[in-house]
Amino acid sequence: MIIDATNTIMGRLATRVAKLLLKGEKVEVVNIEKTVFSGDPKQIVERYRARRGMQNKSDPEKSAKWPRRPDYLFKRILRGMLPKNRTGEIVLHNFIAHVGVPSELADKKIERIETKEATALDCRHITLLQVSKQLGWNSL
Repeated sequence: MIIDATNTIMGRLATRVAKLLLKGEKVEVVNIEKTVFSGDPKQIVERYRARRGMQNKSDPEKSAKWPRRPDYLFKRILRGMLPKNRTGEIVLHNFIAHVGVPSELADKKIERIETKEATALDCRHITLLQVSKQLGWNSL
């Protein structure tokens, strides 16, 4: 299944994708950088900046890793919604996130998940691309 993530709320999209993965489907998400976090943009960026800065004082090598790239960041968020056992690891291998639409998927049928869009909610929001750029990702 190929899903377009344009203007969908991050948490709603991630939970739908997690459920599809647990059912055994292979899921690819395109335009992942256009996914939206709803809420105060400053607080959202500060939350992810703080997560990136957390360190295990006894062994910094074993600290949690939070990526900057939008596709990796979404996959990390999705991983938190899957079971913390072997099943969660296995189904995560059936997921691929793409920044933009790759040429090999351009001619295939791309679905949209029916959720409330951030633009329809009339709330403050920030895209995953903007969060990634403020965390230091400088591509695109």
